[in-house]
Amino acid sequence: MRTALGLSLLVLGVSFTMGCGPGQPVSEPITNTVQGETINSSVVKLDSGLVLMVGGRPKEPPPPEGNWDEETKKKMAFSALYDPEKNEWKKTGDIVQPRQLASAVKLSTGEVMLSGGKCPSSGRFINAVELYDPVAGTWKTISDWENPRYGHQSTLLPSGKVLVTGGRVWSKAPSGKEGEASTTGAELYDPATHQWSSAGGMIQSMRDATLTLLGSGEVMVLSSHGVEIYNPESNTWRREKAPPFVALHGHAATHLDSGELLVTGGTNGYSLSSTALYDPSEKTWVAGPPLNQAHWNHKTIALTGGKALVIGGFGDIELYTPPPTSDTDSKGSWTHLAKTPRPYNKGNAILLPKNKVLLWGAMDEEPSWLLFTLPE
Repeated sequence: MRTALGLSLLVLGVSFTMGCGPGQPVSEPITNTVQGETINSSVVKLDSGLVLMVGGRPKEPPPPEGNWDEETKKKMAFSALYDPEKNEWKKTGDIVQPRQLASAVKLSTGEVMLSGGKCPSSGRFINAVELYDPVAGTWKTISDWENPRYGHQSTLLPSGKVLVTGGRVWSKAPSGKEGEASTTGAELYDPATHQWSSAGGMIQSMRDATLTLLGSGEVMVLSSHGVEIYNPESNTWRREKAPPFVALHGHAATHLDSGELLVTGGTNGYSLSSTALYDPSEKTWVAGPPLNQAHWNHKTIALTGGKALVIGGFGDIELYTPPPTSDTDSKGSWTHLAKTPRPYNKGNAILLPKNKVLLWGAMDEEPSWLLFTLPE
């Protein structure tokens, strides 16, 4: 059995073994052989355990005198599948309209819906919604979006519908001036009918927010503006008291299998190591155990047994362990697991089979990837 001191880290570019033993870092160049160095992509884990990466644009901007060449623009329509078992990439179907900063979500059918985004070449907002069939390995356009946006988030609801919130839209000010603006509008997508409908309006725009599906089926949105909850039964939003224990800018949140919501870190000008726990049934917040170091722009992933992993962003990798059920006074503890080779600002991460976590940088960040193998 591995201990917390014997960890295996695999970066797409470098392989690391970290711990107190004699192992030293070993270089093993591994790259996305399908898309190359691509940023602003959308990434989803499929039911098969494969990871789908779609869209984005090359890391290097176009030359000052013009646009990307035709070969590069063609590659922007590529989709790639990463197999963590074989540690290899393979090409799958091309998307109909190349886009970056879109939002992808796996539906209850196992298919993947891709919405919004911007054309990498022209900056035009994309209104076409596409659907990926993982069996056939193909994309098709399924609807047009009347109010396209980019930088938004999509959340699959228990009903099978998709809640879309936040992001940037093209709007017209009362003065008549047109331009981009953050939006408070929320929409529902029904995969059964391919139709969009209003999900009401958030009270404030929630850019760089976290969205967490609660056990009740409601969705909690946390941002620097506070806390809002979406109720899918009434199709309404309500405000709730924000936790005083953490900063809601640059924080991370996840729903534990205990039913609680864990919020970690963030920054209010200073990076924080504090955490908070939310009880949805009581609608109450309590201070959680502090992290071993400050974290912000990171990701928190729920594990089994009420545990959670903090990874990415600014800060090392830490493991949360809840208290024994017999200990009603404790809120659990954090264990420092390992350092990351480099910061993954606004890092995204997903849990894969066999105790692996895939980590990558978010908007406009470096296109390097990291595969983290958890201790057993």
